[in-house]
Amino acid sequence: MAKDPVCGMFVEEKPNAIRHTLEGREYYFCSNQCLDEFTAPEKELRSLKRQVVISIGLTIPILVLSYSMIFPKAVNDYILLGLTTPVQFWIGWRFYRGLWDGIKARVSNMDTLIAVGTSTAYFYSAILTIFPRFFPFENVYFETAAIIITLILIGRLLESRTKEKASNAVRKLLDLQPRMASVIRNGNEVKVPVEEIQENETFVIRPGERIPVDGEG
Repeated sequence: MAKDPVCGMFVEEKPNAIRHTLEGREYYFCSNQCLDEFTAPEKELRSLKRQVVISIGLTIPILVLSYSMIFPKAVNDYILLGLTTPVQFWIGWRFYRGLWDGIKARVSNMDTLIAVGTSTAYFYSAILTIFPRFFPFENVYFETAAIIITLILIGRLLESRTKEKASNAVRKLLDLQPRMASVIRNGNEVKVPVEEIQENETFVIRPGERIPVDGEG
């Protein structure tokens, strides 16, 4: 079993599994969404930020209309249907992609749960709105679908920002490492890249210089 480097889910190493090779190492992913986040993190982060802003902007009026009957119920439900539809199918499209990837790989993932759960709430509410007497109930649950999608996206955005900060911190630490080192070869001091320092080779460290590699004094 391989572990998805983005979401942390375990993925079976099947021939039809989603995979990507980087620097000679093969990575497995539970969905194409995780693959996109791995291969193009900056592009995916910009897209995620935009979707979170739009999703919040639509979810707020959905909540207001769900818990305060400003309009007659029939009108109110149709407005909710119009506001929730883009959240469900445009903002939430990433979850349907993950669901389809899971179906093709014959596995379930987090996107499967989100897509099925929000779709159930949405379609039940949509049918009840268009055909009010189809079910013996009156309450719609558009806000449930919208809130779930919005909160999941906010969580993923926070996770992505945390990973980005961690990556930047590691990158800054790596930048502190000297790129060149002074070594003694054939009785002469020469400058070489740290990657070319050989085992048991003598290198020179002057006062104030950073130590390029581990060694014994």
